[in-house]
Amino acid sequence: PTTSNMEQSCGIAQTQFILYRTNSLFRDKTLEERNSSLRVATPVISAQVGNLRTVSLAEQSAQMSFAVDFPNITDQDNLTFYCSFWDFQKSGWNTSGCSTGEQSNHSRVVCECDHLTNFAVLVSRSLLTSTNPPSIA
Repeated sequence: PTTSNMEQSCGIAQTQFILYRTNSLFRDKTLEERNSSLRVATPVISAQVGNLRTVSLAEQSAQMSFAVDFPNITDQDNLTFYCSFWDFQKSGWNTSGCSTGEQSNHSRVVCECDHLTNFAVLVSRSLLTSTNPPSIA
């Protein structure tokens, strides 16, 4: 049997995670054109099951979660973080189906999404002056 048939009959699936160190493949022209203060503050994380580009987890009551630490950020920085995914149809970042988890604070962002695709945390421009880049947990 083919891999997808075997996955279906056994109830297993190959899962892949890719960490993009640069976001050059994920340039949101809408944000750039609007001169938005939002910027991608983290490496892009890609999550795939099998050979599917986007998988909805809502039907299975499952979530994709990841945490990002910003060690040099204080609560006085007044930054707002947005958990987002790359929307292939819009060629831009989208927050639908993603939220900031309850365990988030001023220096740690926990993202929870109800689908699999490419993820990043968006934040105001002032974070980009930090000397230490964020780390993904």
